[in-house]
Amino acid sequence: MIRNLALRLAGTTALATAAYHGISGDNILRGIEMAEDDLAFVTGTYQLGTMGWVAGGVLLIGAARMDSAEARNWIVGVLAVLYGIPAVGTLALTGGEINLGGVLLAIVVGLALYGRPLDPDDGAAADPARPARAAMVSP
Repeated sequence: MIRNLALRLAGTTALATAAYHGISGDNILRGIEMAEDDLAFVTGTYQLGTMGWVAGGVLLIGAARMDSAEARNWIVGVLAVLYGIPAVGTLALTGGEINLGGVLLAIVVGLALYGRPLDPDDGAAADPARPARAAMVSP
């Protein structure tokens, strides 16, 4: 149950990070002087990253309810890279200066990696917030 909670927290933190990214990016881009068409293109491109982080947060929250270890592994693996590269990149681009965005991304990666395994005692059946499902029988 604690691993499912870690995935839910990772997803919620990812959504908060996406909101922070989108709002702070809009504020930064408004201060840049460029042609209106160019600004619209740059803003739209910037917000594609934000939408990717929103999708990742939703997937992490959904992964907490999955019974498939393989699905959890793929979701967490791909999203650890998706969030890990910008976390390291932010640190490198700021010359080693710690900032809120990089810390939030690192927290998402850490929580997601912790919540990745699906233990027999920690499976969805042990989650009291989730009703038990009937066993599937193969034909």
